[in-house]
Amino acid sequence: MRLDPLFARVIVRSEPINARLKTKLIIPEQARHEPEQGEVVGVGPTADESLKVGDKVLWGKYAAKKIPWSDDLWIMNDEDILGVIHE
Repeated sequence: MRLDPLFARVIVRSEPINARLKTKLIIPEQARHEPEQGEVVGVGPTADESLKVGDKVLWGKYAAKKIPWSDDLWIMNDEDILGVIHE
């Protein structure tokens, strides 16, 4: 199945967050709002031009909606992406 994002939406495949980005504070699981990390796999036609397929990005934990037929695909507005990771 294929999903093409419309407007300024982006599809991202989640992946485990880089250990260097994890906080060292001890916070109860219910109170954590750690960002999520993943790779852009689709970009809508009016999304920010600086985003492209293959970029590694961070987004807020509750900013994206899970795509129902996939365990690791999320869709969100481009403005919900916190930043692009450069290694």
